[in-house]
Amino acid sequence: MCAERLIAAKIAACILVLSPLPQARAQTRASLLDDAGRSAVIDTAAKALRDRYVYPAVGERAAAAIEAELRAGSYDEITDPEAFARRLTTDVQKIAHDKHLYVTAPSIGEARRGAGQSAPPPQPLSEGGVIRADRLAGNIGYLELFAFSPLDMFKPPVGHAMGALAGERALIIDVRQNVGGDPASVDDLLSYFLGTVPVEIGRSVSRTPGMRTFTTQEYWINTKPAVSFVGKPVFVLTSAGTFSGGEAFAYDMQKLRLGTLVGETTAGAANVTSSVPLARGFEISVPYARGSGATWEGAGVKPDIVAPSANALKVALQRLGLKPASGDIGALSQARVFTPRSTPTRGGEAAIRQMIAEIRRDDPRYDRMNEVMAKALRERLPTLHKMLTSLGAIKSIRFAEINWMYGDIYSVKFANGSVYWAIALDPRGKIVMWEVRPVGQIVPRESRREIVRKDLRNQ
Repeated sequence: MCAERLIAAKIAACILVLSPLPQARAQTRASLLDDAGRSAVIDTAAKALRDRYVYPAVGERAAAAIEAELRAGSYDEITDPEAFARRLTTDVQKIAHDKHLYVTAPSIGEARRGAGQSAPPPQPLSEGGVIRADRLAGNIGYLELFAFSPLDMFKPPVGHAMGALAGERALIIDVRQNVGGDPASVDDLLSYFLGTVPVEIGRSVSRTPGMRTFTTQEYWINTKPAVSFVGKPVFVLTSAGTFSGGEAFAYDMQKLRLGTLVGETTAGAANVTSSVPLARGFEISVPYARGSGATWEGAGVKPDIVAPSANALKVALQRLGLKPASGDIGALSQARVFTPRSTPTRGGEAAIRQMIAEIRRDDPRYDRMNEVMAKALRERLPTLHKMLTSLGAIKSIRFAEINWMYGDIYSVKFANGSVYWAIALDPRGKIVMWEVRPVGQIVPRESRREIVRKDLRNQ
């Protein structure tokens, strides 16, 4: 397989990092920064850059740059945590030019926005990242994806949608506003367009933390879904905002000759990242792996048919022989065959209550979770035990909404405070995602990483 095809969706740059999960913090709002706070954040960020960045020499330069700015007094007047995170992101971006390298402040929400700062637009309602699936005129199917959620959350809704579209003669997959996600879910969607023979998708080069050594790994797709679209015309719609895993899907569909890309060149974020906690509750996203061959990093994925993003659906339909009056999916849809649920998964609240009781007893049932979530709970058990013990008795648990990254989000009110508790269950009731954050640190349909992604696009 030629070098340009040795890029793996499996190692595709990913916004979502499942493990380790960030530590739950006691505060719901970050306090103003002083000299000691700024210095502590810089020290820990510089260490993360030196120890983890996939290009060690670049990581060293980025670390040295922010240390020099600190010594020069460039940050002395910045007291707002979000403003400081944005400035650090700008400064490391000047060196690395890597859209997956950024700093985030401890919390985001209305209480943290300064005067004149407007809220970013909300994420579209989706289930596991699936926004909708429709039948269009001419026996054409349409699937729109906002994100690639963790695999166990992604498979049920995408399987439902793809099954409903199985009889269509052609398929259009819309990733124009896709923010990325779990590489395994990218692989899962690709499998609908591959045959029965396992396919090597690519190879990754990952840095060993704290060292300048690397590990290379191959990735293959050998899973077979219940329905197949092999041999059918497939169009993938892209935009300048298609990011990370969304780009990985478009890249592999194009290079494996599985589909035709229509729209705009994508954002250009291909490296694989993980989130590292910093001092004062800050976090830094540090790319630690890259594809072993050619990637779309910095350049984006170029479409086969160039068109303004807003016209991409109309152009794809024209290529399939239709004459649509517009590119508005709402007007074009003849039948909507998948709509995200708006109610919680059965058993979610009971699972939260049981987790709280078990954590307070220091006796969690790890067999009720998948391997990743069990590992996260083992790592965080002492912190969560202390936090939940101090919060006191449960007063109420109320469903808030569905989030592609976290699953079902509940607001849990205790005698001494409140938290957001997110949970996702598979069809058998096994916990495949959980997260606990003080109110203000999970913002419904407004992920911190999504806000940063939009900021980077606007630079």
